Amino acid sequence: MDMDAAIIGTYASNEEDKKKLSPPTPYLLTQSPPTPYLLTQSPPTPYLLTQSPPTPYLLTQSPPTPYLLTQSPPTPYLLTQSPPTPYLLTQSPPTPYLLTQSPPTPYLLTQSPPTPYLLTQSPPTPYLLTHSTLFCAQGKRMLEETTPTTPVSKARHISNGASHVRSPSSHDSTVASSTSLLPGTPGVKYSQRQNAGNVACVLNEEVIPSVWRGTGVSSSIGYYNADIAIKEPYKYMFQKASGKALAVVDRISAIGAAICHAHGLSDRQQPLSMPSEETAVYVGRIMCDGEGQLNAKSCLLDGPTKRNRGCTVKMDLPDSITCSLFPGQVVAVEGVNMYSGVLIPSNIYEGTLPPLPQKSNFSEFTMVMAAGPFTTSDNLEMEPLQQLMRIVVTERPDVLILCGPFVDLTHDLVKDGNLDVTFEDIFRDKVLSVLTECAKQTKTSIVMLPSLKDAHHQYPVYPQPPFQFTKPGFHMASDPSTLAINGLCVGITSTDVLFHLSARTMFRGAPGDRMATLVGHVLKQQSYYPLQPTFVRENQLNNTESDADHTGVNMDLSQQQGLELPVKPDILFLPSDLKPFAKVVSGCVCINPGRLTKMAVGGTYCKIAARHRPGVQQDLSTCIGVQIVHI
Repeated sequence: MDMDAAIIGTYASNEEDKKKLSPPTPYLLTQSPPTPYLLTQSPPTPYLLTQSPPTPYLLTQSPPTPYLLTQSPPTPYLLTQSPPTPYLLTQSPPTPYLLTQSPPTPYLLTQSPPTPYLLTQSPPTPYLLTHSTLFCAQGKRMLEETTPTTPVSKARHISNGASHVRSPSSHDSTVASSTSLLPGTPGVKYSQRQNAGNVACVLNEEVIPSVWRGTGVSSSIGYYNADIAIKEPYKYMFQKASGKALAVVDRISAIGAAICHAHGLSDRQQPLSMPSEETAVYVGRIMCDGEGQLNAKSCLLDGPTKRNRGCTVKMDLPDSITCSLFPGQVVAVEGVNMYSGVLIPSNIYEGTLPPLPQKSNFSEFTMVMAAGPFTTSDNLEMEPLQQLMRIVVTERPDVLILCGPFVDLTHDLVKDGNLDVTFEDIFRDKVLSVLTECAKQTKTSIVMLPSLKDAHHQYPVYPQPPFQFTKPGFHMASDPSTLAINGLCVGITSTDVLFHLSARTMFRGAPGDRMATLVGHVLKQQSYYPLQPTFVRENQLNNTESDADHTGVNMDLSQQQGLELPVKPDILFLPSDLKPFAKVVSGCVCINPGRLTKMAVGGTYCKIAARHRPGVQQDLSTCIGVQIVHI
């Protein structure tokens, strides 16, 4: 019994000692006010706080435990008096993601070394904004907000387009300086050009005189076929669907009959609506079964309505066939028209040349031809045009041909409307006045053609009526025009048909000379603009801005006769943004003189000399010398 009492007493004393010396157990209260998860002056346990008011994750004077902050070096995600780290708060009132005592700014650090996506006074990093630099929204290049040393015109931010394909070197993923030129910007301005007078291209050099000089004889200029020429303005936007369809059918029938007659295929021609297992000849125009680029899988042949009942068949082009096709092209296809509605061609006749012009003895003469724009992209002072007129006054050619645009609607100042004068005033004061003064000093006959890009012209349709004014020594022609000049037949259009065809033509096999092929389409289709539907910029379809300066062609099919090429001209002018050239295609001297200006730099123009060559067979293509010269 005594032993049991001793054991019980010892146990009791041990329990008393434990209560005094050992730490309390959870949910026990000490002398302090009871608080859940609180401990006394004994060493703290995780998540428990002592004499201070209870607050989760608070600090005591005892050694730190996980997720507690003391005066010892800070641990991740803890706040102390040490230098701030990302996403930490100092003694200042806390603000999300802010450090320092200064007013908070999202994702900003002060007085500490900069980190990614932070803005400081240190050099900026990509995609960062500072007080001195601005990185563009697309993340492509950094531009200074301050005024650059070299003024950058708005044209530098607008690239030329379809036709102006950027080189791989122009695309730079690094940050560009504010003074660097953007892609598509010429490096040398017009006033700083060094190539003035340099010859870019020559044709029939033996015909070119050593000194360019006109004959001084008055030139004979008129329409080659006045019956089909557009000489007066006409009402447009009054086309009916039935009239447009009839115009298309008439063209397919006329060109198709000419192709079959030229190649002896008339007896074998059959309508598309009659399938056959035997090889036959089918006439129609090329179409694309979608809105994309024409290719071997999307090529259709559309027959004329009268004979084919509006039948359209799919063409399965074999790999062995060589051709160049574009929408609207009238062709004769030799092949098998399967019952499944698929035409398998074995040969494609892409057109035929128009008839030759009437033979006549031409008079020797010299001619200068230039196509607009006639001013640089940074002003409307027409300085290149004035320089061209000084050349004309010096060399005194017999004929001067000028194709628009004269007041270019794609010019930056014209597009923005930041002008205090009208477009007509610019044309009268900056263009006509210079040309009139030149005509007074020389006997040069001046031929002027409008352009669909002329902002001052009242008829933005194709074919386009001529300018409606008369002046001595001036000849106003429509766009396009087939003219008779001193016994030579000259075809001209200011619309860039070569560029439009190059963007829509599908080449199968080896195309050879691409420019000669495109010019051949114009001749063999017997039309100044054989592309149907007409060229439309992609940004016009998507309602977005574009770098291209090529506007669409608003064609009025009720005046289709004005687009016809009645005969094969001796000289064919096709001004284009493509590379200038002069070459003989199917016996015709075809010339792309280029543009007199290209944005802020000078362009090119051409000189022509027509001279008889004694002892040489009178092939007119050998009697015409051409030089394409830098302005």
